Amino acid sequence: MPSTIQARLDEPSQKALAKLVKQTGWSPSKVVREGLRLLAATHVTLLDPTDSFHTRCSDAVGDVGAPLVTCETVVAESCYLLRRVEGAPEAILHNVATREFLIPLGLVDAALPVRRIMAKYRDRNIDLADAFLIHLADEFSTSDILTVDRDFRIYRWGRSNPFRLLIDLDA
Repeated sequence: MPSTIQARLDEPSQKALAKLVKQTGWSPSKVVREGLRLLAATHVTLLDPTDSFHTRCSDAVGDVGAPLVTCETVVAESCYLLRRVEGAPEAILHNVATREFLIPLGLVDAALPVRRIMAKYRDRNIDLADAFLIHLADEFSTSDILTVDRDFRIYRWGRSNPFRLLIDLDA
């Protein structure tokens, strides 16, 4: 019998929630109650000790207790950006394989809403990964995001909800 939470979700969202429940071992209500943290291309900062945000990013990741949710486009972008850092792409993929980074939705399930988000932020030159993260925020009603991308101060999820950047970009 589906829970009350699942009953209010459309079918792709129900499937995504069921996948998160399986990946985390949590109940659907706990996934919603505890919340999720979106993971942008913070992998780049974490795995590159020369990055100016490395320490702040490491501290922020250490403070996060909720599951880290991301998408394939962020993983692909991160692997590309870190292709010259020895072992970095492999570390990212290891984190996906061990479910430290959860991927609840595929692009095939999100292409239309992501396309609308890209059109909305065309003037900001939004990329596919950022648009997908905004869509994930919409799907899972979360404003928390681990990112060093200042555009997330401007982007909104839902109709007008601001993101809460978990890494202090001004320190």
